[in-house]
Amino acid sequence: MSRKRLSIEIAGSLTGISNSQRAPKEWVTTWLSVLAEVPSGPSMSVDVETGNSDNGGLSFRCADLSTLLNDLAVTATTTLDGDLSASATSVDVIDASALSASGRVWVGGECIAYSGKSTNTLTGCTRGALGTDAAPHDDASDVFASNPTIFGRRCVVRWYDDTDTSYASGWTRFVGVIDGISWADGFYVLNVLSPAQLVLDQKLFSGAPFVRGKLGAKLSAGSDLEIDADNLATLKSAIDTRGYAHLRISDEIVEIRHLLYPRRTAEITAYTAPSTLTTDYPEAWRVGQRVDLTDSAGVVKAESVTITAITSTTITASGIPSTYSHAAGDLISANYTGGVRAGRVKRGVFDTLAVDIDAGEEFTELRVMEGDALTDILLPALCSRSGDGSFGLASGAYDILPSGWGLALPSRYFDLDGLLEIARSGRSGWRRYLFSEGVAVADLISWLALSSGSAIFFNEAGQLTAKLWGDLFPLDAGAQTINAGFATRPPQITAGTAQIRNRLEVLCDFDPIDDDSTHTIFADVAESIPRYGQRVWTIEDPGLRSDASLSVIQGVLAGILLARSLPYPMISVPVRLVDGIDWRPGDVVQVNLDHAPNIAGSRGVAGFFRITSVQPNDAQGEIDLSLWYMGSAARLGYIAPSAIVATVDDTKVSVQTGATSRFAPQDLADSAVLHDGTGTDDVDWFAVGDLVEFHDASALGTVATAEIVSISYGSDFFAVNAVPGWLAAGDFVRLAPYDDWTAAPPSTDEHRRGVFLALAEGTPPTIDGEDPYFWGL
Repeated sequence: MSRKRLSIEIAGSLTGISNSQRAPKEWVTTWLSVLAEVPSGPSMSVDVETGNSDNGGLSFRCADLSTLLNDLAVTATTTLDGDLSASATSVDVIDASALSASGRVWVGGECIAYSGKSTNTLTGCTRGALGTDAAPHDDASDVFASNPTIFGRRCVVRWYDDTDTSYASGWTRFVGVIDGISWADGFYVLNVLSPAQLVLDQKLFSGAPFVRGKLGAKLSAGSDLEIDADNLATLKSAIDTRGYAHLRISDEIVEIRHLLYPRRTAEITAYTAPSTLTTDYPEAWRVGQRVDLTDSAGVVKAESVTITAITSTTITASGIPSTYSHAAGDLISANYTGGVRAGRVKRGVFDTLAVDIDAGEEFTELRVMEGDALTDILLPALCSRSGDGSFGLASGAYDILPSGWGLALPSRYFDLDGLLEIARSGRSGWRRYLFSEGVAVADLISWLALSSGSAIFFNEAGQLTAKLWGDLFPLDAGAQTINAGFATRPPQITAGTAQIRNRLEVLCDFDPIDDDSTHTIFADVAESIPRYGQRVWTIEDPGLRSDASLSVIQGVLAGILLARSLPYPMISVPVRLVDGIDWRPGDVVQVNLDHAPNIAGSRGVAGFFRITSVQPNDAQGEIDLSLWYMGSAARLGYIAPSAIVATVDDTKVSVQTGATSRFAPQDLADSAVLHDGTGTDDVDWFAVGDLVEFHDASALGTVATAEIVSISYGSDFFAVNAVPGWLAAGDFVRLAPYDDWTAAPPSTDEHRRGVFLALAEGTPPTIDGEDPYFWGL
C-alpha cells in the first residue's frame, strides 16, 4: 500500500483531511495533510442464526485539526422566513444583509449554494450542496454563513494512487458518519461510525407518540365510537394519510376510517368566574370530559379544563385559570375527544371478538403494517418522512407512512437494486405486524433476513443492501476466487457440530392480543438427526402468517436447512486488499488452495464458500474473511417436474391428472409446491413464469420452449406464450434445464430452487462427484 494515499471528505465542509495535498476532490476545496496513520478498514458481518448484522467504525489519528475546527460557525447569521421545502430553489430569510451576494448557507444538516440575493431572498439555489442531502426546514430555522458542525456529517473515505499524476479519481473505501473528536497522546482522534451503528438501534413507528386513552362512551353494536386522549391530532393525521387506523380496546381490535376531531365545539355566551360557562346544549357534553377554552380562531386561552357539572344551560369546569377573560366568540372545544360514526367503525378485525365495551375502558393505537415484507413494510418504514410521496428513494415511492412513523433516510443510504433482489426472488413474502410501540430497525431487518434466507446489512459504501443465502446450483460461480495468489497466509479451518441445524421451527400466526405464536411450522433433515442429534433452528417473526406468508418461505428455508444439516467447515483466511474489489457478507467465493491442509488429513481446500464476516486491515494491505462452506448440489438442477399433454387449444395446454400419468407423488412434504395446491396433480408442480420445454413423443429430439403466462390448478391446464404446431395429446412438457434458467432467469427462479431442494430431500449432495462426507466428518 506504499503507493496509496488516503483522503476524507466531510459533507458540508470545504476542508478535507488527507495525507497528501494532491488527493482527488469531489466537493472540498482545501486539503489538510494531517493524517498520521492508516486505520483498519470497516468490519462487516452477518449472523446466519439470528439475521443480525454488525458493522465497525474507524478512528483516524490526525496531527492537527485546528484549522478545520476553527472554521466552524459559532452563531447563526439569520433565520428562515417561512417553511422551506426540499425542492425550493429560492430561500427567504429574515435578514440577508450579512450574507454575501452569492455563496453558500447551512440550514440543519444541509448546505445550500445560491447564485444571487434579492433583498432577503437567496436565489438560484442548488440544494444538497457539498455532499449534503436536500431536506425540508421549518420556519425560523437557524441559517449559518459557514458550516456550523462536522458532528453527524456523512464522510467519504477514499484510497487513491499517488503515482497517478491526474489525481482524477479514487477508490471509495468507506462511507460513514462523524461521531466525535478526542485528543489523546498528542493527536486529534476523529471517530467515524458506519451508518448501521446509527440506524439499527433507532425505533420505527414511534416518532409520533402512540395514541392511548379511554372510551368516552359505551361501545355497542351499531353505536358511534367516542374516545378521549391527549394526542388525537396524531391519530387524525394517520387516518388522513392512510385512510384508516386501528385501536385495541380490551380484547377487541377495531378499524376506524374517519375521525371527527375535535368532537364538537360550542360558543360560550357568558362566563361567571371562577367556573361557570353558559352555552347552548350543555347536555351534549359529559361530566369528566376535558376541554379547551379558545378564542373564535381556535387559539387556546384555557387548556385542559375538566367538566365537573352540567345543567340545562350551563357547564361547570375546574381548572379555568384566573387569567381567563371571556370575549365574544369564545368557544368550548372538545380537543381531547374524537368521534367515529358507526358506519366508519369496523368491529372485531383480525379475528378478534366484538362485544359491548363500557365507557372508561382503556384503548391503545395499533400501527398496522401489512403487505410485502420488503416493499410494503421495511422500505416505507425506513424512507417515509411525511407520507406525501415527496421524499427519498425511488422519487418518493416509499414515502407513504404518516409523519413520525418512518425514519426518513435519504436515498443515498440504500442499494435499492440489491434489496429488491429479495422481492424479485419471491422470498420477501406477505406479513402483518400490529405495533403498539416502536420497533428497532434491527429487529425488522433481522425478521426479513431470517425468513427470506438473506443477508441484509450496511456495506462499506454506507448503503443498506442484501445478498441471498441458499445452496449452490449448477453453473453458479463465485464473485472471486481465493487461490495461493490471493491468500496472504494459510487458512484456519474449523468444523464441528455447533453450527449444525437439522430441525426448523417457524413460529407464526401471532395472536393480536397476547402476542403469542399460535402455529408452528416444522421441517426436519431426517438423515442428520440420528447422527448429530436434534439441533433446532427457530425463526420467530411476529408478522408471519401460515395462510399467506409461507408458500415460498418454507421451501427457501428448507433448502438452507439442508445446507446446514452437515458439519461443513468454516474457514478464516486473510486475502490481499486490492483496489476496486469489495468483499461483502453473503458473497459466494470459490476457494482453491491446493497446498493448504484440510481436516480430512490431507492437503487441498477447494469448493464454494459464503462470506459471513469481513475484517479489513488496511495498514497491512489485508482483509480477514470468515467463510462458510456451501455444499454444491450438482444434481438438483436436473430434477424437472413433468406432465403429459392431454389437449391443446390455441395457447392453452391441458395436462393429464396425476392419477393417470403417475408422475405426481401422492405423499409429499408441504414445502415442495409453489402455491396452495396439494401437489398430487402434475399441474401443481408448475407456476406462472416457469420456463418449460415441450417434447414431441412421436419424434424424439423435437423440442420447443415456452413460458407459462397463466395457470389453473383446479382445471389441470396452463397457458403459454407460444405453442409449437406439432404439439398434441401424448407429448411431454417439463421444466426447462437449469442452464436455460440461469441464462435468462424468469420470475420464479428462486422459487424453483426451493422446489428442487424439497424434491431432493433425503439425497445428500455430492461435492464435485465425491462422497458428501469427503471432509472426514
